[in-house]
Amino acid sequence: MAARSKNKHRLHHWFEYALARCLIAFTRLLPRPLLYGVFSTVSRLWAVLDRRHRSITLRNLELAFPELSKEERTARMAAAYRHFGFVMADNVLFMTKRMSVSELSERVDTSEWPKLAQTMESAQRGLLVITGHIGNWELMSLLGCALAEQPAAVVSRELTNQYLEDRIVRPFRTMTGVQMCYKQGALRSVMRVLKSGGYVGMLIDQKARLRDGVTVDFFNKEVVAFSSSGAIQKKYDIPVVAMFLIREGDGYKMIVSDPIECGEDDTVLSLVQRHQDAIADVIRQYPEQWFWMHNRWRLPRE
Repeated sequence: MAARSKNKHRLHHWFEYALARCLIAFTRLLPRPLLYGVFSTVSRLWAVLDRRHRSITLRNLELAFPELSKEERTARMAAAYRHFGFVMADNVLFMTKRMSVSELSERVDTSEWPKLAQTMESAQRGLLVITGHIGNWELMSLLGCALAEQPAAVVSRELTNQYLEDRIVRPFRTMTGVQMCYKQGALRSVMRVLKSGGYVGMLIDQKARLRDGVTVDFFNKEVVAFSSSGAIQKKYDIPVVAMFLIREGDGYKMIVSDPIECGEDDTVLSLVQRHQDAIADVIRQYPEQWFWMHNRWRLPRE
């Protein structure tokens, strides 16, 4: 019985992978303007057909911005779905090598990159880069690795579908030399990169279980956040910066925070709170570019 169930899952995963491969192959045939149009349409259909995530998005927006009217929240939701249509199109262009690193660099305002490079230069034990699911975090990682002269790694959760993970997602995320550190047993790989003077990127805006995190304030509401960024900074005295790749017109701009230093009186909790505040500040500036479809506050089903 167990073997039958395992084979069923394997077959389901293979079909998912085959479908993804066909869709990616199809995008290669489309001129760029049409490609953006297709993904714009897909994002609008996603908003209409996926009732569950549409509901989560609206409830999240109400929680984060209670001052907005229902019409304003609906407009902001529509803008968020449009944004991710644009982002998906750009990611596919890069994945299929129709957009090069040099072209991406030309489309990005990297005037704040020297802030990160300077912090990295002065750091004795590497640099921890925190970010969230805002703007285009995938291309930010790829471009950051291309710009840096040190080793770069990203902490990530491995997909359950190994066909997608091994043949599509991981090859895409490592195209410019980024090392993937999966959450199961990631600490050893993370410390190896940091000790070599490199930088490690962490997405820290996902919901976490209490055993894996600490309770902090996020948009004036309590949430459980992963404690790893604060624990690593506190234990190893590693500087932390927040970095984002925010969409601006037909391109992007890179945002790099000042270093978040660890003071003598800081605790893991206080550091994690400051890390979360850095994410929330940028979300407030660019609310239509955050992934509101994620159930960050663990809202119950309606």
